[in-house]
This record gives sequence, C-alpha cells and structure tokens, in this order.
Amino acid sequence: MSFSSASMSESRPGRIEAIDILRGLSILLMVVYHLGYDLVGADILPYAVLSNPLVSGLQVLFSLVFIIISGISCSFSRNNLRRGLVIFAAGLVVSLATWLFNPAYYVRFGILHFLGAAILIYCAARPLLARIPTGVMCIAAPLLCAAAWPLLYMRFDVEHLYFLGIMHPEFASSDYFPLLPYLFAFLFGTALGRPLKEGKFPAWVYRLRCAPLAAAGRHTLWIYLLHQPLCLGIVRLIAYLR
Repeated sequence: MSFSSASMSESRPGRIEAIDILRGLSILLMVVYHLGYDLVGADILPYAVLSNPLVSGLQVLFSLVFIIISGISCSFSRNNLRRGLVIFAAGLVVSLATWLFNPAYYVRFGILHFLGAAILIYCAARPLLARIPTGVMCIAAPLLCAAAWPLLYMRFDVEHLYFLGIMHPEFASSDYFPLLPYLFAFLFGTALGRPLKEGKFPAWVYRLRCAPLAAAGRHTLWIYLLHQPLCLGIVRLIAYLR
C-alpha cells in the first residue's frame, strides 16, 4: 500500500481508490470467514476457530465496514436505482441457488438482499435525508444502530418479518443481514459520502493506493457470487485428500 504523489484535486475527478481498497479488504476477509465456516461445517477445523471472540469481532467489524462503504458509494453512483435493483436481483439468485442446495437453510435475506433494499430505500428517501445535517446523521445513525442491535439476538412469535429484523423462533438463514440494525450503518455511510465527495477528508485519503485490493473492491459482486462454490470446492478437495 502506498501513497501517490498526485494532489487531492487531481485524484478527486476519478474513483476515490480508498473506497475500493476498504471494500476489497472487507470482501476478501468475508471470503476467508466463509471458507472457515465451511471448513468447520465439514469437521476439518474445530468450532473454536469461529467461536473465538477475536474472529467473531473482526467478522462483525468488517461486515459493518462493507455496509458503510456501500452507503458511501451512493454519493458516487451514477444510477443508484439500477444499482439497487441489480444487487437485490443478485440476492434472489443466491436465495434460489442455496435453496436448491439446502432448502432448510437457504439464504433468505443475506448481504445482497440487504444492500439492494437499502439502496432502494435510500433512493426513495433521498430528498428527506438531504435535509438532515451531515453532523446530525453521523451521530444519530450509529446510536440508532446500537439501539437496534439487540434485535439480532431476539425472537418473536411473528412470521415473515425477518427482513426487518423480527425473527420467528424457527427462522434460519445461512446468511442474514436484516434492515434493522444494519440500515442505520448504511445511512451512516451515506452521510460520510457527502463530505468525502466534496473533498473535505484529509488529503491522504484521496491519494491512497493499493492496486490488488482496489481491483477486488471494484468487483465485489462477482467475488461474492463466485466465492461460495469455490470455497465448497476447496473444502471437498481437502476432505478427499485427508
């Protein structure tokens, strides 16, 4: 990772590579975590690997970073409506594929469903959100996210509202990112996107360079769609060779 000698004004008209770098780092760590999850499920690695507080904490951290970066990207997208629809449609493809593989534990509302829905909500609410001062949004959104976080550990005798974060006791999904609490992390990202686009962040942010991570960050959708079959292939190969 290095810093370019280009000035902030020279860097700003193109992509801000720091966004791609963080997004690429997050998606690659997500792939590593999912590979570990598959290895544990195949009894190749002990469950303690995933239950380790450090691993669990990092998984939550980089999931939030990925969501926040997706919110930031709304300020730079040329067509958020199309972007939201494409990502949500990709989520439906993941649901179908995982249902065919395991109907009892398929992805019902995973990260792609969430991001697609969050972007579409942002499109609808953008005129209202634009009236909220950036500073207020940057304070309120994390507080609301923290307040709604306990929903991830609660169950309610209500069905079909899992997309909101209201889970039935028998609800199961192999990937789950409900609107609550994660929508507030996404909105925090949309608030950060305003000053970032206006060049108000420190100059080094606009000069940050790391080509491999930036390349991964520009292709996160394809990486997400293709990584699970690859991970399962690796797991089966390891199981065969043991």
